[in-house]
Amino acid sequence: MERCVIIGASPQTNIAVLRTFTAMDDFVICADGGYHLALAAGLVPSLYVGDGDSGRIPTHTDRIVLPAEKDVTDLQASLDIALSRGYRDFVILGCGGVRFDHYYAALCMLFRIDEQGGTGICADNWNIISLHKGGEQTYPRRKGYKYFSVLPVDDKIEGVTLSGLKYPLDNADMYKTHSLGTSNQFESDVAVVTIKKGRAFVAYSKE
Repeated sequence: MERCVIIGASPQTNIAVLRTFTAMDDFVICADGGYHLALAAGLVPSLYVGDGDSGRIPTHTDRIVLPAEKDVTDLQASLDIALSRGYRDFVILGCGGVRFDHYYAALCMLFRIDEQGGTGICADNWNIISLHKGGEQTYPRRKGYKYFSVLPVDDKIEGVTLSGLKYPLDNADMYKTHSLGTSNQFESDVAVVTIKKGRAFVAYSKE
């Protein structure tokens, strides 16, 4: 099954980011006002999901209209619909730059994806963020991104080894309350991040 791209409604979203992180065969779900961002980027929405509070509800696209008062965001509703249809590879766009609550909730969707056996990234104008859930993972150097950070989401993550980076670690412990893993940089074309126990956000960031 192809990848699912979910586009949120952040007005700070750079249209070029939407084009960079989508492909012709992606299934594109627009969470409410993300529909208008997608059109501005020249993308063809596959499905609209929302309540219309961030822009007019489209009439010429497949749509699922939600009530204005509900217990989940339009983004989570979009994700849950995609998961129910069998998608497990996700890109979440259009969520950063304005409201912290919405961006934090979007990042937490990476845990929801993982719980369903999937993988995903959140990307905004400056960052690409994914969830490292333990074990060994490799990360390629990305053009235009200067910094590479490993940020614990559990109180303590154990047995952290970082290689291919300017500041390596060897079987170290890291803590959510300590900024040790921020602002590293690539020393080779590939970085390897090993975590024996615990989870972390891994972030590429532009200068």
